[in-house]
This record gives sequence, structure tokens and C-alpha cells, in this order.
Amino acid sequence: MTTRERELELEVARLRRVVDVLARRVEQATDWSGDGYTLFERALSLQDEVERRTRELTTKQAELEDAITSLRKGEDLLDRTGQVAGVGGWELEIEPMVLRWTAQTCRIHEVPIDYQPNVAHAIEFYAPEARPLIDAAVRAAVDEGTPFDLQLPLVTARQRRIWVRATGVPESRAGRVLRVTGAFQDITSQKAAEQAILAGTRRLENIIAAEQAATWEWDVTTGHCHINERWATMAGYTVAELEPITIETWTRLAHPDDLLVSGKSLDAHFSGLSPAYEADIRMRHKDGHWVWVHDRGTVLEWTADGRPRLMAGTHHDITDRREAHDRLCEANLQLMAAEARALELAARAEAASIAKSEFLANMSHEIRTPINGVLGMTTLLLDTALAPEQRRHAETIAASGESLLSVINDILDVSKIEAGKLDIEAIDFDLADTLEDLAASLALRAHQKGLELVARIADDVPLALRGDPGRIKQIVTNLVGNAVKFTDAGEVTLGVEVAERSTDFALLQVTVRDTGIGIPADKLDAVFDKFTQADGSTTRRYGGTGLGLAIARQLAELMGGHVGVRSEPGLGSEFWFTVRVQVRGGGEAVIRPRSLLREVPVLVVDDNRASAEVLATTLRGWGAIPLVATTGEEALDILQRDCQSATAVRIALVDLRMPGMDGFALATAVRSAPHLRDVRLVSMHPVSRTGLDAQSQAAGFVADLTKPPRRAELAKALDHACATTASTAAVPVAVAAGPAAPTIVPSLHRRLLRVLVAEDNPVNQRVAIGILRKLGIDPLVVDNGVQALEALERERFDLVFMDVQMPELDGFAATRELRRREVPGLNRTVPVVAMTAHAMQGDRDRCLQAGMSDYMSKPVSPQAVAKAVDRWCPASIAAGA
Repeated sequence: MTTRERELELEVARLRRVVDVLARRVEQATDWSGDGYTLFERALSLQDEVERRTRELTTKQAELEDAITSLRKGEDLLDRTGQVAGVGGWELEIEPMVLRWTAQTCRIHEVPIDYQPNVAHAIEFYAPEARPLIDAAVRAAVDEGTPFDLQLPLVTARQRRIWVRATGVPESRAGRVLRVTGAFQDITSQKAAEQAILAGTRRLENIIAAEQAATWEWDVTTGHCHINERWATMAGYTVAELEPITIETWTRLAHPDDLLVSGKSLDAHFSGLSPAYEADIRMRHKDGHWVWVHDRGTVLEWTADGRPRLMAGTHHDITDRREAHDRLCEANLQLMAAEARALELAARAEAASIAKSEFLANMSHEIRTPINGVLGMTTLLLDTALAPEQRRHAETIAASGESLLSVINDILDVSKIEAGKLDIEAIDFDLADTLEDLAASLALRAHQKGLELVARIADDVPLALRGDPGRIKQIVTNLVGNAVKFTDAGEVTLGVEVAERSTDFALLQVTVRDTGIGIPADKLDAVFDKFTQADGSTTRRYGGTGLGLAIARQLAELMGGHVGVRSEPGLGSEFWFTVRVQVRGGGEAVIRPRSLLREVPVLVVDDNRASAEVLATTLRGWGAIPLVATTGEEALDILQRDCQSATAVRIALVDLRMPGMDGFALATAVRSAPHLRDVRLVSMHPVSRTGLDAQSQAAGFVADLTKPPRRAELAKALDHACATTASTAAVPVAVAAGPAAPTIVPSLHRRLLRVLVAEDNPVNQRVAIGILRKLGIDPLVVDNGVQALEALERERFDLVFMDVQMPELDGFAATRELRRREVPGLNRTVPVVAMTAHAMQGDRDRCLQAGMSDYMSKPVSPQAVAKAVDRWCPASIAAGA
């Protein structure tokens, strides 16, 4: 309750007492024992007094109520204002000792609005370290009438630590303090801001000290300046030596030529054209030399009429930078001269590169043309009746020609990679089909040396992929070829596993291990360099250009992978490469036997444990129960064991070439045992054959597989073995997977074809005629493009083989003219297959862009020609002819 409220209450109480006294007097006045008139007058007088005092009391009470209402409105306004401003109030009555808080003060303390504090409790809200300060301040205010204004930490009822400002002003009367009134404010945010400013100031001071920045302050109106010691030190002085410091101090030290630059920058900043003043100025050092400084500053205060009043900035010593800039300018001049020289050399290099590419293209053409004759005629020769010695000589010629062709291809690939013209394809392919086909072609070379080639693909490897299968096959062919070359006994293993996998991509690791001679540790880093071999001596045993591994490394890197090798001399080598491919969802072909193999025992007989385990893994994936034997004797023991039980072996996959009891001896033993008559034998051998030979049929084999077997071949062989029972005759079959390879024997539909060959080289003409006649085709041969067009106008052909480089009119021009020319009877859409010695990057595209239908690089093989004939002239076309 305020002082005004108490005064009004006291006044009302006094008036009530007066009214009570008057009322008693009126009662006494009703005693008529005295003079009647006098008593009546006295009663009327008292009655008037009572009425007057009652009206006065009513007025005072109304004033009191108005004052209370106004006071409450004021208190409410004060509370709302304090809440908005974050300021509360408090009052300490001395006698009696009563402490009152406003609502906002209660909010700051986070206590209920009707909280009734006392002095002790109020002090306990302060942090322990602040309690002695607030206690002393309150005591001094009460005892001595000393006001206070403190900023102290406080802990709220909710245990939040905040900062508050508490002020107190004593109210005294007659030298005694009656009460202390004050304000209370939450200044936590203000404190945080102050701390941030303080921290920023400290950081700035530390930065200035660490950077050794020179600072200056200029009162533009008076010319007086303030600098720090670093500013003076840059010029070789102390601040004391330069005092008194004015703008003239600066102009006296600055280079006269640079003052003009400085003045222009100042005018631009003063006029608002630039946000800051900035200039590179030379200052004369105390010892006489010039120091370059970067001078920068901004106006901090402006006068009322818009003129600069106070400006501040920094100096940075840039002498080293300016000297470096001068050196850089000199170096730039030298660099420009060197660049001009480099451009000249680059132009020469480009011309040399073009000349090199043209030279390689011409050399490729000139070398491939005779090689085509050598290999083509040798192939035709080997297809004739030859004496054994003659056949050996012809086979040596063919092998030498293939080796020479391999060297040429390696050199061309290196040239393409170095020129950046080797493109990586992105086509759909099946990894298992690709590697199985490749392993089948490579197995023959391994088996010729008595080696076993084992190929395995991990179960988690995706098979439906998108990438460049041709380049993958090229790397694998190189690694496996090297493994076979440097291995005299044992095996070569080709494995594929997943190195990394995501939803759409996989990083595959392909590993080729061998049991060969190995590589010394000091040679491992060099095996992937061009023209380098581990043994580079003149007495080396193994040949080669040393390009294969270099090409493999570059191809792997082009496909997002790497290559590597691990090896020890005498223990073999392990080469690997990684390649990043796209995974095609749902595109994998499911290959498995049609017969139900679930829990069917199948015996694998192979002296090579790794090869047998690969087959066992495939069989296990198809539901069979694989058993493995590494000798014929062990296989016979397994077959005779439990031969009459339900778990007896009914199918055996038998390697024909094994030490001791080979496959034929095992088959003879099985057929001679009546209790093993239900066992169906499938032969496995390293050499591809078109069917079971008489020896295999006589031994009782029902199917024939080439090692390493393709999945489709293995499934077909198992289906045939399952279909053969004891009550049915075992009809032997030769298993072939996928579409049949084009045959190079005459066929009826080929005999009906009309084929034109445009070739200017007589040797290549004879090769083409020989191959086509082997297919049953009698071609017409012309020497150039002009004769080809004339022949096409005279008669209708089903297919044209077109050389590219010919006199008078080359193959490109002849094909374009054929597609353009409109002559009655001319078949403008006849398929044209390029048969050319041009094998550089882009030659195939040039042929297709000229209008050709297909492309074959020389030397051509009979199989490639047969494939082209069957592709462009299927049997239906010949029948229609």
C-alpha cells in the first residue's frame, strides 16, 4: 500500500469517528429535560453538523475509491511497462521490515506473482559470490542512506543463472531512513553483448599485435593524428621521436609522387565514390631508403554539414610484395616469351603427332596388306591335304603371322592411347558369357603347354552389365597370355569378385594367378611400363614387346580402375585389375539344367583340385550334391561305395587326361562292373571337338564337354545324362552352347549368292576368292571403285566386299556414289562390307559414315567372312533369289 492510500484511509477513519461522536450527541440531544427551545436548536445544529460531516465523509470516500482505482490503473500500467521494458520494482519498509516486489520482479526471479519475499530470501537468490555485495549495499542504504546501483549474477527459482541490475534509493525523514525503493532489471542479453564486444575487442587487439599492424587515427578538422608504435617503427622511428604528430608528419615522410595518388583516393572516399580510402605509398625510412606501405582507412565520424571529422586506418608493409611484384613482372615477360616458344613447339608437336598418326595408319595398312596375304593363304593351305612336315611349316607361318599381327595391334593401341583417341564403349553384355567364351579360346594355349585354365566368378558378382566387354577381354587376354607364357607347370586361375558395389554400379576386380617363374621384387614397379620386361637381357627366354601390360594399365584406368601385381620368384604371380561397370537390373539370364538335380549326387573327377572345385560350386548352386575325386582310383572307390543305395552316384564328369588311371581307363572299369551300369559318364577334355570320337563312344561316354565348360554346355550335358536310363540306349552327344559358329563349308543357300569383291591387291584378291569359294560362293572380283560401280549397274549382287584404298576411285567414294546414284536396275541398298587394312581409331566410323554396312579389318579370317555372309545374306534372301 502506498503512502497516498494510507493517508486517505486515515482521513476516512477520522471522519467516521467524528460522525459517531455527532450521532451520540444527537441522541443526547433528544433528552428534553432542559430548555425546550434551546435543546431543539442544539439538536438542529448537531443534525446539520452530522449531515455536513456525512457529506464530507462520502466525498472523502469517493476520493479514496477514485485514488485507489487510479492507483491500480497506474500500477497496472507500470507493471505492463516494466514487463515490456524488462524492469521491475521493489520496496523495503524499514518499520516494520517488509519487502515488496512488483510482478515483473517476480517474473525475473521466476516465482509466482503473489510471492511474498523477505530480505534474507531475496539475498539468497543471488549467486554465492554476489551475496556479500548486495547484503552490504542494502545495509549501507538502510543504515547510512547510501544509494546503490549494482550488476550481479542471480540464480532464479528455476535454477537459471542470469545477470541483473539492482538499484536502490533510500527515503529518509528527520534523519531516519523510512524505506528503500529501487528498480530490478534482467541484463543477461546486455551482459552477453558486452562480453561479445569485449571478446571481439580482445581478438582485434590480438590480431593487431600478431599481424604487427600499424594503426592511425586522423582528426580531419584539426589535423591531429594518433599512431601506434608499429606505424612509427615502419619508418624507423619511435612515436616519441615523431611527436607532435599531425597530418604534416605523414606528408613529410611520404614520397611526393605518391601523395597525388593518395589525394585522389581520399577525395573519392570523401565524396562517397568509394567505400574506403586505399593507396600504395612509399615512406622514407629514417636511414634514407624507401618503404612501400599499403595505406587503408575509412571515415568514422562526419560533421553536421557532411564533412569528414574522424578517420582511422592501417598501414601494412608491402615492400617484399612490391619487390616480388617487380620480379613477377620480369618473370611474366620471360614467361610470355616462353609461351610463344611453347606454342610454336606445340604446333610443331601437333604437326608431328598428325604425321605420326598418318605414318602409323599407312604403316598399319602396308603391313596388314601382306599379312592378310600370308595368313589368308596359310589358312587356305592348312585346309588342304598336307604332309606332316608341310603342315608343321604352314602352322609355323600362321603362328608367326599372328605374333606379328599382335605386335602391330599393341603398337596401334599405344598410339591411340597416347593420342587420346581410344574410346571406351558402353554396351550391354553378360559377364559370364563374355568370360566363358574368352576362357574357351584361351584354354587351348594353356592345354598345349600342359597347363590347366580355371575360371571362376564369385556368387555375388552381377552378370548383367553395361560397359566395354571388348576392352575387358583385351586386358584378360593379355594377363592370361602372359601367365601361360611364363608358366611351365601347374595352372592359371582367372577369378572375378566384387570390390565395391552400389545400386547402379559395381567395381569388379579380375585376378589372374599362375604358378610360373614369378617376378623379382625390384622389377614389380616396372612391369607396367612400356617396352619393359622383368628380364630385359639379351639371353632372356621369353619374347614380347613389353607393351601388353602397359596397355592393360591404361585401359583399366580409362574404365575407372587400376592394375596391380603381387609376385615372388619361383612361386608364381598374381596380376589384377579393377573396372567400374554399370549394373543392369533384372537383365541376367538364368542358366540351369531343365532336369531336377536337387540332392542328386554328381561326381567330378579331375586331377586339378581348383578346376574340380569350380565345377562343384556350380553344381551345388543348381541343387546337386557334388563329390570330388582327383584320381581315377579315388573315383572308382566312390562309385563302388554305396552303389546300391539311394544316394549312389548316377552321373560322373570325368577328365580324360589324368595321371595314372586316366578317364578312358576309369570309363572301362565302370562299364565292366555290372553294379555300376546306371552311372552316366560325361567326358571333359581340353581340346574343342565337333562331336564324340570313336574312342569316347566306345568307352561309354554319353556327352562331351570342353574344359573349362560353359554353364550352358554343362547344363545341356547334365540334362542328357539325366534323360539316359539303364533301359534306354545311351546316345552320345556333343554339347555346344549358344548359337553355332559360322561354318566354312559350302552350303546350298551360299551357292546361290552373287558376291562382288572390289580389291586392287592381287594377293588379297586370291585370298578373298579362296575363302569365298570355301563357302561355296564364286565371286566376281574387280580392281577399283569405278569397276565396282560398273559391275553393280550391269547385274544385281547380294553382297559387296569393298577395299577402302584403291586407285581411280577408293572404297569411300565408290560407296557414296552407289548410295547416291539413281540408275534403273541398280540396287542402291546392297550391303557393302568394308574389307580394309585401315585399323586405326575412327576407320570403322569413317566406313559407316560413307554408307557402308559393316567393317572388317585385315587380315580377315574365313570365320569372319562366313559370319558377314550369314549376317547380311541369310538363307531366306538366297532362297528368294
